[in-house]
Amino acid sequence: MNRGGAKNGARRVRAKQNSTRLRCRCLVIMACLCLVLAASAAAGQQKPASSPEPQVMQTWTDDLGRVRKVPWPPRKIVVIGGSRSPLEMICALGKIDMIKARAEWSTWPPAMAKIPSIGRKPQINMELLLRCKPDFVIANSLFRHNIGHIESVGIPVLIFEPMGLEETPPLIKKMGKLLDCPERAQELSAYVSGYLNLLINRLKDLPPEQRPKVFMGRGRRVYYPSITKGYRGVVEYAGGRNIANFLSSMSQAVAPEWLMEQNPDYLVIAPSLRGWGFQVPNKKIMQSIWNDVFHQPGVSILPLSKQDNLLLVDVRLCWGLRAFIGALYMAKKFHPQLFSDIDPTEVHRDFLKRFFNLELQGDYVYP
Repeated sequence: MNRGGAKNGARRVRAKQNSTRLRCRCLVIMACLCLVLAASAAAGQQKPASSPEPQVMQTWTDDLGRVRKVPWPPRKIVVIGGSRSPLEMICALGKIDMIKARAEWSTWPPAMAKIPSIGRKPQINMELLLRCKPDFVIANSLFRHNIGHIESVGIPVLIFEPMGLEETPPLIKKMGKLLDCPERAQELSAYVSGYLNLLINRLKDLPPEQRPKVFMGRGRRVYYPSITKGYRGVVEYAGGRNIANFLSSMSQAVAPEWLMEQNPDYLVIAPSLRGWGFQVPNKKIMQSIWNDVFHQPGVSILPLSKQDNLLLVDVRLCWGLRAFIGALYMAKKFHPQLFSDIDPTEVHRDFLKRFFNLELQGDYVYP
């Protein structure tokens, strides 16, 4: 009896243990099933990956009056042109990632240097252009002779070129619509317009005789005056009189004797820095250009040849998006009392930080 009872007790213990193991296995299986079901439910609630916004064809008129239909909103574009193109404008609008190729000399802002170069006029890399598969090309008038070749392969070209300073804010808004960023464009346009209006309001009552005579030359070639609408506008917005306005050709060189006879109050040179790869200028480079200009025949003997009246302003502050900053620098030089509260360098620094997230580096004006 005792042995039988012991055996029965052992059976009961083993049965209880087996039952416990079975319950544990069931619980594990149920837990796994719950996890699987939960994961399935979560997967069912997840939204499918967002697909790109569908494109439609929109009609745009460029600055040459040409009408083109382009895919909108754009996803990929190619921008060719230098300071006379909307390149900086597009970057300031936060659309650098949209640019898939650029002109050879378009290396600012710094992120542009990582984007493939399509070359320079008159030849461009059509093979690269085709690989980029852009929705359209934005160019300036320097590339007008390439338009037919580009459009022959089915890529539309829009020519945009901000000439006068007053044309910049409207073009910013136009770019905002074209690139689908109207709010950012409104902010950028308002910033530029604010300083242009400041210049207009402070100089509007200034009589002609109090506006200094200014000769504005290009590059190191002192005797090639700047008479185009862009450069002339910077001088006039700054409260000066461009003495070369009456010349008929923008490529017409003037003689040193003519310059001496005109006797300008200020000589402003806008160096393009082609010889230095279009990098941001530094003080050493600007001083080299200044010395070269100062010793040109007909300049060193002018009354204006004292250092204060010979001014270098980098070309990127004389044409395009940042031309209003160049006008501020000149206005400060021409009319220091009217602009005593304005620091153009600080305006430049704030502008670069706000719209490019960049710190101001280099020397754009000398001395």
